[in-house]
Amino acid sequence: FTYINWFWIGAALMSVLLALLVWNARNRE
Repeated sequence: FTYINWFWIGAALMSVLLALLVWNARNRE
């Protein structure tokens, strides 16, 4: 892997985690 590959992998994981956090926060209400 190059650092560009790791950057995209990290960005994808962060977007998924943020989406899950927002979804869970909405369902809590």
